[in-house]
Amino acid sequence: MTAFSKEYINPNEGFSQTVVVTTGNIKTLYISGQIGNGKNLEEQTIATFKNLENELKKWQGYF
Repeated sequence: MTAFSKEYINPNEGFSQTVVVTTGNIKTLYISGQIGNGKNLEEQTIATFKNLENELKKWQGYF
């Protein structure tokens, strides 16, 4: 059986934006639903992807 570990990143009130699961030398990021603020759909979409990008960068991840 392969052992794994979970790390909850900045948990608060029952959830965490990102959970990192490590199995051996492989890390998998689970990022919670992201939303973006903005006046229209375009601004909201751009903000959402910036939020995702910021979470990925914390772990040297990318799209």
